[in-house]
Amino acid sequence: MFYHDREHFLEIMRHAIAINGSHFNTQRMLQQYVSSAYLH
Repeated sequence: MFYHDREHFLEIMRHAIAINGSHFNTQRMLQQYVSSAYLH
């Protein structure tokens, strides 16, 4: 798809980044770190 349908590939990548961006962010990472390191 990367070579044959570039626009569709880019659309899928943008969608994947939007979905995963909400989970992999600094706020969640810090909350998880504090919880793991200091609260348990």
